[in-house]
Amino acid sequence: MRRRISNLCLWTMALALTLTPVHGIPCSAFYGENGSESVMGKSYDWHFSHGYMIVNKRGVEKKSFTIYPKDKQLRWQSQYGSVTFNQYGHEFPLGGLNESGLAIEVLWLSSSQYPDGGALPSVNELQWIQYHLDTAGNVREMIENAQRIRISPVIAEVHYLACDAYGIAQFLNINKELVIHSTTPLSQPMDARSITNNTFTTNL
Repeated sequence: MRRRISNLCLWTMALALTLTPVHGIPCSAFYGENGSESVMGKSYDWHFSHGYMIVNKRGVEKKSFTIYPKDKQLRWQSQYGSVTFNQYGHEFPLGGLNESGLAIEVLWLSSSQYPDGGALPSVNELQWIQYHLDTAGNVREMIENAQRIRISPVIAEVHYLACDAYGIAQFLNINKELVIHSTTPLSQPMDARSITNNTFTTNL
């Protein structure tokens, strides 16, 4: 039986918050399986609630939005169409699902430390999501693509949960290195099929 995925983004918005994350109103994302279905869910608590659902087309030439002299611009063409939830403009989503069934969600992670500038081309922390929705058909391809670029953050310290109908992966930047946990043989194993605003080790 063919497995399919549903991206259930439960956008629980909070008002009157500052840009600093509040521990009393955390976000979380999870992945689960029920028979032939794979389900991804997310709670999203933030200081404002407005946003847009955007349809992103395949076959579009794109380039990364760079603001620092050390950044090397990345150029690509979207191979997959996607639907995303955006609050900061087109191409800067907070999560989405592409037509191949790859879903990606972002959560705050204050302990994030991003790699310094180098030979790898860079994207910011939200355009990173759009790049992978555009270029990866599944988690395995996303893991391979993620190691060819780096994040040059503009404002947020974040990590990501991604899944398709058969696998799941977490992407985070610790001690200035990309760390990937997944259910595939391409990375370290996953401790739990969910993420919050802390690492798994911190939550123990």
